[in-house]
Amino acid sequence: MHAIAPEQLPAADLRDWLSLGLERCGSLLTAGEQQVVRRMLALRGPAARAWALLCSRRSSVFRRDRLSIAGVEPLDEALDELARAGLVCALVGHAERLEAATRDELSEGCRHLGLPRSGSRALLQERLRSHPGWSTAPHVRLLHQGLVLRLSRIATLSLRPDPSERVLERLGLVQWVDYTVTSGPALFATRGALMRWERAAAALEHDGPEALIERMAHLPSAPAGLSLRGRTRRQALELARELERSGELARAEALYVALIDHGLAAPARVAVRLARCRELQGRTEDALHTLSVARPSATLPQRIGLARPARRLARKLRRAWPPSAPLREPKERVVPLTSCGGDGYRPLWDGGDGPTVVEAAVLDLARSHGREGIFAENGLWSALFGLLMAEHLFAPVPGALPVPRLTAPLDLGTPAFRARRPEVEVTLGAIASGEAPELLAIAQEQFARKRLAGSWSQRLSDDALVAAARALPGVALAEVCRRLCDQGLRAARGFPDLLILPGASVRLPGAFPSKLGEDGLLVEVKGPGDTLRDGQVAWLHELVAFGAAVEVWRIVSL
Repeated sequence: MHAIAPEQLPAADLRDWLSLGLERCGSLLTAGEQQVVRRMLALRGPAARAWALLCSRRSSVFRRDRLSIAGVEPLDEALDELARAGLVCALVGHAERLEAATRDELSEGCRHLGLPRSGSRALLQERLRSHPGWSTAPHVRLLHQGLVLRLSRIATLSLRPDPSERVLERLGLVQWVDYTVTSGPALFATRGALMRWERAAAALEHDGPEALIERMAHLPSAPAGLSLRGRTRRQALELARELERSGELARAEALYVALIDHGLAAPARVAVRLARCRELQGRTEDALHTLSVARPSATLPQRIGLARPARRLARKLRRAWPPSAPLREPKERVVPLTSCGGDGYRPLWDGGDGPTVVEAAVLDLARSHGREGIFAENGLWSALFGLLMAEHLFAPVPGALPVPRLTAPLDLGTPAFRARRPEVEVTLGAIASGEAPELLAIAQEQFARKRLAGSWSQRLSDDALVAAARALPGVALAEVCRRLCDQGLRAARGFPDLLILPGASVRLPGAFPSKLGEDGLLVEVKGPGDTLRDGQVAWLHELVAFGAAVEVWRIVSL
């Protein structure tokens, strides 16, 4: 990898995004768009840096005589080169200049015309709206920002591309997996599909409840991080909660129902909120029926969440609510630590190495008594999954890897992933039988520093991951990997905080019980007043059922 001068890093990063975006969807661009992209890629020196930094700004219109771009000298020559390339334009309309102006510039324009200079920016704009000659200063407008955004989104498979993603790759710390691009449809089958997706993505920013419901019925399909389904669901849920708080219960109910009807949320996902809306409208029978209908298809965390309001509503109606099967509960241990206060949102504790957050204090305490441990949470399981399944992630399954530089196939997290790869069951069987450490070591060598789903950004060392694989029961690790195959990495939420590695049996002074056995132990840490969330309760139950040693450590202040 050739060294890049610091002042050229933004340009190099944008050039890489444009090149990758062109590689992935170049056939969907018009001949004119392809020509524009080639002009962007041909930029070098100050003009390339100016273009990259201008594209990273929110505005598209700038006052030329007050424009400053760090590291670009002389700026006028760079802007002139961009103008010759057709990437910027000096023709800026009155409304655009008004929108781009600062308050001070608007005030200066009012003074020049003899108009009042007091008031907000919006008020000054309104005063100048009928005076096109308020400013004669030269302006410059960026062209083709939509094209840059399109290629950046395609390159990153993200609605909101993050330039920081390029840092680790540029430093050589991570690399893309070299795999065979498979046959099948590309990210978007036609240009029309791409344009429909772009219009829907832009409209989401401004949709109200009724427009959002209408749009749910016509959401265009898109792969991986470009899918609008999750974004639409989040927006609808946030909007529905706002309507609930403002007392507009019927409109909130309509949003919840639309999410179910259009397949954007399983009934159990929104059942509690939907039932609450109906109850507050005096429809208690409907509310209980809503929870009852959602129960059969609910996941374990959802069933836990449904049970509380359902029991309350059933008592209110003098009905019976069938009890759920009892959950396997982990053992609990009370662990005293010295409280150190803390001025942030999390209190600090001393586990022997000074003030720190409670999980780190527990690790310090265990280490001071001869037992090592690592932060587990969701990242550990995702990282183990990515490496153990790496061979299958990049198997040449038709349609799964239609473009280069993906971190996972497009069907990961769907039933098709395992169904189309029978070898996955062989690997899961080997993991269950205790072969995970050996499989992990092979994968670490083969995929060292590669961008794998769940693994490429993890902070645990290779040795720590192997130690974790040795400490975890094979059946538990295999079952978790199976779940992540079927549901994707979004299922890796609610795992215990820590993994205490196997070692000599020790006693933790003041703890009850005090004896810490020799085997590995998953630990969920809960400080004073902290309670288990439904997702955590569900995973604790599952892990215990899979044969893992799991405990909840309740922290008390000394």
